[in-house]
Amino acid sequence: MKYALSVEHVSKTYSNGKKALEDLNFDLSYGQLVGLIGPNGAGKSTLIHIMVGVLAPTKGQVTLHVDNGRNIAWVSQFSSIDWYLSALDNVRLGARLGGYGFNEAEIISKECLSKVGLQHKMKDNPESLSGGEQRRLQVARAFAQNSKVLILDEPTTGLDPVASDNLMKELRGIADSGCLVIVSGHDLSLMETLADHILFVSGGQLKINDEKTNVMNKTNNGLKDLYSIHK
Repeated sequence: MKYALSVEHVSKTYSNGKKALEDLNFDLSYGQLVGLIGPNGAGKSTLIHIMVGVLAPTKGQVTLHVDNGRNIAWVSQFSSIDWYLSALDNVRLGARLGGYGFNEAEIISKECLSKVGLQHKMKDNPESLSGGEQRRLQVARAFAQNSKVLILDEPTTGLDPVASDNLMKELRGIADSGCLVIVSGHDLSLMETLADHILFVSGGQLKINDEKTNVMNKTNNGLKDLYSIHK
């Protein structure tokens, strides 16, 4: 199995002295859907920011092994929408960043909007969309970038159960196509159903780095047991 991303001895201490991450080490492979879980304030978002390159680690390094030269596609926990563009143009921008020509980007963008259930909102301004629809728009733009590594920070926030389930199934399909997909979030039932690898972070430390089936076999009540075991 070929590695897609390697995290080696990554630590992060902020300027105020707060230690967010401490000596994290793991390798992730193409074809995996990885659930990044842990309590609030555990360091998950800090880790994501380091993996996508918007935050520098205090120590250690992250290595991305990408064959086609394209970078990571990332869905932030916070809004990253171009409000002056229509929904379609927002996604088209992602497709163009992914290397598609204009005509191909148009086709890809419509396909990605359909994947997240926004095909009827293509011409709408993002400000007219609900919070959940805006979240799905961000995901569609990430899909359109055609990256081999896709990282999403709490992508199901604001989505109803059906939309959350549909999104996670789309992500499962992207992983099955040969990409690495990393998803942080608190919907453990979806992680238990669709993820195949678990990273559990608590107190800035990597407590669990294992296949989901192995993790589940060691607990009585599924992934939620990890929160009491690793306080």
